[in-house]
Order: sequence, then structure tokens, then C-alpha cells
Amino acid sequence: PVWNQPCRLFDEQFCIGARNHVVLTMMCRPLLCGPGALVVNVSSGGSQGNTSVFPVAYHVNKACYDRMMVALSDQLLKKHHIPMLTLWPGTVATERMVVGRRRFQGWLTDPETTEFTGRAVAALGRLSQEARLRLSGRTITSAEVLYMTGGHDTDGYRHDMPKETMFATALCFSPHIA
Repeated sequence: PVWNQPCRLFDEQFCIGARNHVVLTMMCRPLLCGPGALVVNVSSGGSQGNTSVFPVAYHVNKACYDRMMVALSDQLLKKHHIPMLTLWPGTVATERMVVGRRRFQGWLTDPETTEFTGRAVAALGRLSQEARLRLSGRTITSAEVLYMTGGHDTDGYRHDMPKETMFATALCFSPHIA
């Protein structure tokens, strides 16, 4: 139970997971003032749920991190015209997930390779400035990015995109994104 988890766990999750990303983004701001600048922070959908596989501190950290990214994105866009978004990979087939397949039963139904997120970040880097500005402040999944840009995983597979996000995602992408 959460009351048996040490406070140290919450502190470590926050300092490593949320605080460090914000501090690094703020420190890099002077380097981002040129044309084509884009900040992509990688988080996860862990902010939206509460599974027993991960400790409560993980879920709290992810929720805090995602909210901090929205606030920081707003400031970067208003004051410096730097677009920033949060990218959520899907379930990634890391070595740990594959080895622990029994523990994560049901999670590896549509696993992404570790390279898939990198492909999504590269696709975001190729977007027009207009598209980047429309995405700024949003949270988008790797599958959404690659679905809208025509990308795929390393084995050629196209991961599913949740139907409820298709319309909102399509509004952010222009037909001339490359």
C-alpha cells in the first residue's frame, strides 16, 4: 500500500522524473531560439492510470511531469516562440518487458520497438513550423505521430492509433507536413 512506501521513493521519482526535465529545458532555452526549434519531452500514459504494476510514486510523478510540461510549454511559446510538446510512447518492448512478459500479461498486445519513439521524434523534427506550433502544449503518442506522417516501426508494422484521438490529431497536422 502507498502508506508503506518510503517518502524517499516519491522524492526520487519527482527529482529524476519531473524536475530534471524542467531544469534541463530551462537551461537549454538559449540554444533553442533559432528557427526550427522544438522541444519534445518523452513521458508516458502512466499519468492517466493507477496500475498495481508500478508504485503510486510513479503515477504521481508522471502526472506532475505532464502538467509541468504544459505550463512550461505555454511560457516557452508565449515568451520565446519555441514550440514544445510531450510524446507518449505506447507499450515499449524493452528487454525488461519482454523478460517479464508473465508479469505484464495483456500489456504486450501491440508492443512498439525502442526505435519507434526515435522515429516519432525524427518525424516531429521534419514538421513545418506551422504544424509544430499547432502541436505545442499537447500530448501526443508515438503512434499518432507516425500514423499521421506515414511512418512505421522498424519491421514495417503500423501501430494502432486510438480512434478517439484521430480527429484531434488530424487537426494538428497539415497535408504538407514534410
